[in-house]
Amino acid sequence: MGFGKIFWGFLFFFDFRIQGFDILPDIIGYWLIYSGLKELVSMGSHFAAAQKYTVVLGILSVFDLYQITMPIQQFSIGPLTGLIILLGIIVTILDLLMVYNLCHGIAEMAKGRGLSGLKTIALNRWKYYLYLRVATGVAVPLAILIPPLVMMLLIPLIGISILVFILMMGLMMQAEELLGWTNLRRRKLN
Repeated sequence: MGFGKIFWGFLFFFDFRIQGFDILPDIIGYWLIYSGLKELVSMGSHFAAAQKYTVVLGILSVFDLYQITMPIQQFSIGPLTGLIILLGIIVTILDLLMVYNLCHGIAEMAKGRGLSGLKTIALNRWKYYLYLRVATGVAVPLAILIPPLVMMLLIPLIGISILVFILMMGLMMQAEELLGWTNLRRRKLN
């Protein structure tokens, strides 16, 4: 089933850069998630909705392949900054919609198969992801406006974001194991 591809897609959302270049490009992650969702669209409308968002997110992620780095003291607000902020807001909203539909699709499948534990896990992972994105949306502007807060806000958020992405990847593995084709065949044989 497609959850394994989605698992690998989330791996590409870890942001590792060498001289500004993303060595785990998000565009590959969105393509993998799109491919995984393509296998799941017949399982529920949430997966079809999530798949639509991956297309737009994949296109927008091209702008994140290279990132210019500068000291925070040299940062200035201008017209380009406004465009970057608007793009960031759009990406955040689309990303939240994608993950919402993915987690709720898993919860719906789990409920249909009597897997209440997996349903609860999927809905909780959605909440963790939402909380992370909201916290990031508040912390980044605060850190830009008040540079001494950078270390106090962004360092913990990096750790929390790694944890949340690992939890999302774990959800995909559980969904693959409990909802995947192999499990379905095993149940039919018994």
